[in-house]
Amino acid sequence: MKQKTIVIASGGTGGHLYPTIAVAEEIRATHPEIRIVFIGTPNRIEAREVPNAGFEFRPITISAPGKSPAQLLGFPFQYRAAYRRSKEILLELDACVFLGGGAYLSIPVALAARRIRIPIALLEINAVVGRANKAMSRIANKIFLSYPEAGSEFRNVLKKKIEIIGTPIRTSLGEKMDSAEANKHFGLDPHKKTLLVFGGSLGARSLNEVMLHSAKKFLEVGMNVIWQTGASSNIAAIRNEFESVSNICISEFISEMPVAYAAADLVVSRAGASTLAELATLGKPAVLVPYPLAVKNHQEINAHAYESAGAAKVIHDSELASYFEPTVLELMADDRKREEMSEKMRTRENITARNVVAQWLIHHCI
Repeated sequence: MKQKTIVIASGGTGGHLYPTIAVAEEIRATHPEIRIVFIGTPNRIEAREVPNAGFEFRPITISAPGKSPAQLLGFPFQYRAAYRRSKEILLELDACVFLGGGAYLSIPVALAARRIRIPIALLEINAVVGRANKAMSRIANKIFLSYPEAGSEFRNVLKKKIEIIGTPIRTSLGEKMDSAEANKHFGLDPHKKTLLVFGGSLGARSLNEVMLHSAKKFLEVGMNVIWQTGASSNIAAIRNEFESVSNICISEFISEMPVAYAAADLVVSRAGASTLAELATLGKPAVLVPYPLAVKNHQEINAHAYESAGAAKVIHDSELASYFEPTVLELMADDRKREEMSEKMRTRENITARNVVAQWLIHHCI
């Protein structure tokens, strides 16, 4: 009997990718006989992180249509090639079900799945629905949402197709890790408190700029610092600024995020849905810096909800120069406050989301 195969298309950013990896890990844990294959672009985060997670990866070439005349003229040809390749992969694998993670690359795969009558599920982790999921909603058999607000954006879609589940989180994040050992892993002092700063897989220019000014102060007062700069940064120039100091780990990308979280006493990050769900699962107090250009300002809405719950502090991009350093110093010096924030953060945890999506896919595959 041919092996049952589930195909997932997701990537572009960690926010799209990691929730689908969480679903894949759940399926692997409960039904290891099912084959899971990811489709993604060869030059983005998925090409690295999917194999690192132990799953098969098949590349296609596709990107959102640009605004220049050359990009607009070339897009139809690129799309047709991506559609044909997606169809070839689905037929070769004899896929039984498809999950789209919301990235633009999921569109040609979803349309190919529709063409050969493979059931389609979509996962939307943001309160504001992305263009890819909105475009594919009518052909989907099931739509999983993290936020109820997103449901109102699916007009002319049967309500029974939509289910609100929260955000799937990777099983590895829940593993208990000793903070001292986690700090040693990054070459840091296991007896010091640790600040973890990251702006997503692509980085955040505003966070990197303020860290250039504040990181040495954090080190002077006795902190460890783990700083993910993102792919858009000049990592060599940043490292050069700190080559003579210790207890700081600067990386373009941290693939071992569970270890980084375990080391952290305080996290500074953007306010994407995937990151917020991870913070809640681990109960990590946070300073949230919402991305100011997020669609319909959804990151700011998300961040203030966590702040209102007492789980985080919010600093807007325009306020970083004035408030970033004093806020971090105040929180790192106040153990009781961080513990209170940690308890509030844990109340926002949702551990069932990955199981709900996994079970729907498994049901349509066996």
